[in-house]
Amino acid sequence: MKRLFFLMISFCFANQNFAQYLEKQNLNFNGTSFDVIIFKIDSNISKRFYVLENDGTKTEEQVFASIQGSFFAVNAGTTDANCDLLGLYIKEKIPQQPINLNNGEGNFYIQPNGFIGFLNNEIEIKSASKFNSSVSYNNAIQNGPMLISDNVINPTFNINSTNKNYRVGVGTFFSNNEQFMVFALSNSPLTFYQFASFFSNKFKCNNALVLEGGDACSMHLPTYKKTSSNTKKLCKYLVLNL
Repeated sequence: MKRLFFLMISFCFANQNFAQYLEKQNLNFNGTSFDVIIFKIDSNISKRFYVLENDGTKTEEQVFASIQGSFFAVNAGTTDANCDLLGLYIKEKIPQQPINLNNGEGNFYIQPNGFIGFLNNEIEIKSASKFNSSVSYNNAIQNGPMLISDNVINPTFNINSTNKNYRVGVGTFFSNNEQFMVFALSNSPLTFYQFASFFSNKFKCNNALVLEGGDACSMHLPTYKKTSSNTKKLCKYLVLNL
């Protein structure tokens, strides 16, 4: 399967616990280290995205070279062999693909899966079943599985699972009445339950979503780059220029 990437750039004006920065943090949790990037959610992040599309012929390096200036980049979702998303896709307020509530094989279909939606002043991570077509999202992408839904770790995860992989995901949390989003990429293989526990215990995330797993995991800042594979050819990107 080809993969979907999602790019985002922003300054973070955070409270006393999260200083303004464009650099990553490295955190340890239960023997696993994570590269972590935190942004305050406001209109600078949520409404200034555009979609950069790749037909699958370019490598990640070639696509990134087409972006003017600095950027933050992270995986966003899964596509099929034709570079089509498996689920919900809204581009510049125009629905491209509907929400996918079907059953199927693969991590995308582990229930519940979910979506990340960008509004003018906020960003939502919700289970796919809670998608409301009357909400005017600027952009939205479905992925899965959900790690945390309404403060509860996905009940389908097995605490004793041996299914370990590199993983990257995103969650939202509140601090001092302000909302933040945290992106995390594991530096060693771990289970879905362990990944969800990281978002729950380290940040008290109310909702969190898997963005990618395995050798396609990727996250970038101007002075930081982490890609599991340099040979992946990727399909679509959400971009916010700095």
